[in-house]
Amino acid sequence: MPVRSSSSAFRCALVWFWLSVACTPPALAVVPGLIADINPIPADAEFGEAIQVGNRVYFAASSDCTGLELWVSDGTPAGTRMVKDIRPGSASGLGQQSAAMTAFGDLLLFFADDGIHGLELWRSDGTEAGTVMIKDVYPGPVAGVGPFGGFASVSSTAVLNGVVYFNGRTPTHGRELWRTDGTEAGTIMVRDIFPGSGDASPRGFTVMGGSLYFAASPSTATGFELFRSDGTAAGTTMVVDINPATNQSGHSGQMIAIGSTLFFPGTTGASGRELWRSDGTAAGTSLVLDINPGAADGLGSNPWAPLGGILHFAASTPANGWELWRSDGTAAGTFMVLDIDPGTASGLSSSGTRLYAAQDYLVFGATAPGTGREPWRSDGTAAGTFMLRDIAPGAGSGWSSIGLGLAVGNTVYFGASEPATGDELWRTDGSMAGTVLVRDLFPGSGDSRPGALAALDGHVLFQGWSDVYGRSLWRSNGTAAGTTLLANPEPATMNATPEVLTVSGNRLFFRANDGVTGAELWVSDGSAAGTRLTRDIGPSLGSPGPASLHPFGGGVLFSHSELTAVNRELWKSDGSLAGTTLVRDINPGGSGSSPAGFVTMGGIAYFSATTAANGRELWRSDGTEAGTVMVADLVPGSGSSNPQELFVLGNTLYFSATDGVHGFELWRSDGTAAGTSMVKDIQPGAGNSAPQFMAAMSGVLYFSARTAANGFELWRSDGTEAGTWLVRDIQPGPNDGDPYAMTAIGNVLYFAASEDDIGYGLWRSDGTTAGTTRVLEIDGGTANELWTLREMAGALYFFNMPSDTGTQLWRSDGTPAGTTLIRDFPGDEPWYPLDAAVFDGELWFQGRDDLHGYELWRSDGTPAGTRLASDAMRPGRCSAFPYEPVPMAGRLYFGAFGAGSGYELWSVAGERIFASGFE
Repeated sequence: MPVRSSSSAFRCALVWFWLSVACTPPALAVVPGLIADINPIPADAEFGEAIQVGNRVYFAASSDCTGLELWVSDGTPAGTRMVKDIRPGSASGLGQQSAAMTAFGDLLLFFADDGIHGLELWRSDGTEAGTVMIKDVYPGPVAGVGPFGGFASVSSTAVLNGVVYFNGRTPTHGRELWRTDGTEAGTIMVRDIFPGSGDASPRGFTVMGGSLYFAASPSTATGFELFRSDGTAAGTTMVVDINPATNQSGHSGQMIAIGSTLFFPGTTGASGRELWRSDGTAAGTSLVLDINPGAADGLGSNPWAPLGGILHFAASTPANGWELWRSDGTAAGTFMVLDIDPGTASGLSSSGTRLYAAQDYLVFGATAPGTGREPWRSDGTAAGTFMLRDIAPGAGSGWSSIGLGLAVGNTVYFGASEPATGDELWRTDGSMAGTVLVRDLFPGSGDSRPGALAALDGHVLFQGWSDVYGRSLWRSNGTAAGTTLLANPEPATMNATPEVLTVSGNRLFFRANDGVTGAELWVSDGSAAGTRLTRDIGPSLGSPGPASLHPFGGGVLFSHSELTAVNRELWKSDGSLAGTTLVRDINPGGSGSSPAGFVTMGGIAYFSATTAANGRELWRSDGTEAGTVMVADLVPGSGSSNPQELFVLGNTLYFSATDGVHGFELWRSDGTAAGTSMVKDIQPGAGNSAPQFMAAMSGVLYFSARTAANGFELWRSDGTEAGTWLVRDIQPGPNDGDPYAMTAIGNVLYFAASEDDIGYGLWRSDGTTAGTTRVLEIDGGTANELWTLREMAGALYFFNMPSDTGTQLWRSDGTPAGTTLIRDFPGDEPWYPLDAAVFDGELWFQGRDDLHGYELWRSDGTPAGTRLASDAMRPGRCSAFPYEPVPMAGRLYFGAFGAGSGYELWSVAGERIFASGFE
C-alpha cells in the first residue's frame, strides 16, 4: 500500500474539516448586534391610576415591553416591582381609562384583560401567584366588566358590607348591577334593572348610610336616574325619576356623600344641570338651588370636594361666571365663596377646575385680574380665599395644565411652572410663605410634568420626567433631598425608528430620529463610528423626514422638506454633510413638488413630480439641477397625468397615467417626450384600467388591470397595442380576480388571486391562458390574504394570513404536491411579516410564538429548519418586532426593539462557510 506524504495527509484532513463545516447545520440562534443607539434620550414609562391597600400602593405602569400592567410599592426601591404581566407581551393588561382599583380588605380588586377573556374582574394579594381572575363574567374574549361607554370619570366600583359592587355584562342581561365577595361563586348579578339584553349601565357607585347609590337606566323611556340598593334584587330600586315624562337622563352618575346627604348634579328641562340632594328617599330628593336660574346649567362636570362637612364646587351664574361655591345642602347655605375674577369673567373653569382638600383648606387653580391661572387656597370663606403665589408672574399661568394635586396630611402637592424651572413638583401648607418648589427634577427650564399617584407613610408617590431616567416613579417627603427615584419601570431610551432601509454600494441609508434633529437621513457602514446623520434638513422635531429613498450613483435620491411638511423637493446624498444637497427646487414656493416613485433606467432616475404650471407629471434626473427635467406633459397645462407604478423593463419605462381623455392606462417611455406614449386604452374611454403590480418575465410585462367586462385580471404586454392582452379572466365576468404580488421565477410567473368561492390562492402562469392555473387552494375560507412572495433557491416562499388564525409560511415549487405549509405560527388573528429577505442561504423574517413574542426567525425551507433566529434583543415574551430586513456585505440589517435601547438599527452576520481552492 502506498504511503501518503505528510503534506498530502494534511491537505486531505483539511478538506475533510472544511467539508464537515460546510455540511454541519447552522446554529439554532444568532446574536444580533446593536449598531448604535441613535436616540439616547431616556424613554417614558406610562402610569395609570393608583390606590393604597394597607401599607402598599398598587398602580398601573408600563415597563420596557409589557404595556400597562399591575405594579406594587411599599415605598422603597427594592419593594417596587411589577406584580404580574397579566397580558404577556407589549399589550396592556390594565385598561387605559380605568382599572377600577378597589381596596378589599388586604386584597386589591381591579379590572384587567389577559388577552383571552376580555376585560374582567381580578384580585391580587401582591404576588404573581395570588393575582388571578375572579370570574369570566362574559365568557370568551368580550369584556364582562365596565367602565362602558366612556364613563370612566365616575366611580366604577364601591364596597358595602364586605361586598364589591360593579357594572357587569353578559350576553343575556346586558350591563347590569353585579356584586362579588372575591370568589367566583360569590360573583353574581344583583338585579336585571333593564330587563332582557338591554343595558342599565350602572355607574357612579357611592355608599351612604348602609346603602349603595348609583345612576342607571331602567328603560329607553327613562334615561339615567338615581337608584339605591341593599345588595338584593328586591332591595334594588329607583329612588326618583328626576326628569320624568322624558327619556332624557336626570342623573349623570357623578355624586358624593357627606354625612347623611348625597349631593349630585341633577338635570331637568326647567332648571338645567343644577345641584341636587337626597337622603335616599323620593320625598327627600330635591333641587338644592337653581344657581343659574332657568334652563341654563349652573353646574359643569367639575370634580368637587368636601371640607368641614361642607360641599365645595365650581358653579356658574350670568353675573359672575364660573367661581367657587359651597353648600350645606340648603338653599340658604348654598352661595358663592368669592368672585375671584370679578364680574362676568370666570375665575374657575367649567370643566377643568379640580379641588384638592387638605385637613382645613382647599387648593385649586384660579385666574384673577392681572394673573394667569395660579394656585389658590380657600377655607370656605371669602377672607380665607386667596392666591398662594404668582408662580409665573404677570399674565403667565403657573398652575400646571396636568392638574396634579394630592393632599398628604395638611400638605398639598401640585404641579406648577415658572420660567426658570419649568413644570415641576410644588407643595403648600396653605400659606403664601409655605408654597415652595420641592425639586427641579429636570434641571433648568425643562419640564418634568409631575403627576400624582398616591400618598404612603407621609410621602407622595408621583411620576415625573428627568433627563436621566425619562418618565419614572418618584417618592418625596416635600424636600429636595427627600425627593428620590423609586423605580424606573422602563429603563430604556427612546426610539430612533430606523425605516426605509436602502442599500447603495456598501452603505445603508435610512430615515431615523435621534430625538434632537427629528426624522432625517442617516447612513451606516455597519459600525457604530460609521453610523451618522448626513444633514439636518427638516425644520423641526416634528418633521416627517426624508421619503422615497432610491439608490443612485453610489448614494441616494430622496424627497425632503427644508420648510414645511408639504415643501418636499428632490435631494441627493453621497453620505456626507457636504454631499447632501438639494438637486432642484422643481416647484418653487411653499407647496413643493413631492417627487416619488423613483426608478432608474440607463443611469437616469425617473419619478413623478408636481409643478404649479404642469401638475403632476413624469420627470427625469441625472442628479444635477440642469439634468432634472420634465419628460412629458401628458395633460397639457396645470392638469395632472399622475404617473404611478413606474417599472423598468430593458430600455423601456412602463407606468400608469391618464392623459385626461382615456383614464388611467398603460404607458411607455424611452425617456423623451416623443418616445412617451400610451400603449393601449385597455378600458376604452374615460374609464380607468388602473394597471398595477407590474412584473417582468421573459422580456414581457405582466400586470393587473381592470375592464368593465372582466374586472381586475392578469394582463401582459410587449409594449405594443397589439401585444397587450388579457391573459386570463380568473374570476369570470365583471368580478375581480384581483391578481397581485407578482413574482417571476425562471419562465413561471407566480401571483395571488381570488375566486369568490375559494378566496385567495397561489396561481402560476407561463403567459398563456391555458398555462394560467391555480397552484393550490391555500385557505378553505374566503377571507385570507397572501403576502411577501420571495424566491429562494428556485422555490417560492410566501405568507398566508387566514382571517381567524395566525400567519402561515408556505413553500412551493409550482405544483400542488410541492406546495406545502412549512410552519403555522400561533395566534387568533393574522399578523403581517412586513417583509422578508433571503440572506445566508435562508429566508429571514419576523415570526412569532407564545414564548418569545415577535422576533427574528429564519428558514431553510423545511419545517425542522424553520426556527427562531434570536431572542437576544428582547428576551422572553417581550417582542423585538424586527422590521425591514436588508442584506448588505455579509450582514443582515433591520430595525428592532432592544431591551434598554428602544427601536434602533441592528444586524446579524452570516454563518455559512464555503471551502474553495483545494486540490
